Amino acid sequence: MTTTVSLNENTEKGYFDFIDSSNIDFIELENGVKEFFPLCYRILKSGIIAPYRTVPFPQNSIEEIIIGPSENNELAVKGLKSLLSSLNFDVEVSSTRTSFRRI
Repeated sequence: MTTTVSLNENTEKGYFDFIDSSNIDFIELENGVKEFFPLCYRILKSGIIAPYRTVPFPQNSIEEIIIGPSENNELAVKGLKSLLSSLNFDVEVSSTRTSFRRI
């Protein structure tokens, strides 16, 4: 499965191409206004520098979030539900059935 980002009604770009592409500066929104979404960076727990863009989206565009395997799935689900509730998101949150194994 490939995750895509819709830049407008006719253009889709692969998620990582969108995130990593320095030539995408503006995205045309539904109202025809072009908005600037700069490339930002964050450091992951693993020490890897990861690029990201902060892009607004309608709250109702997320229907469900499934949390991947972790050492404490129950705590991860509770924490995410709390965050989403504080942001007024009505989203189903569950955890994957896949087991977590530390190597």
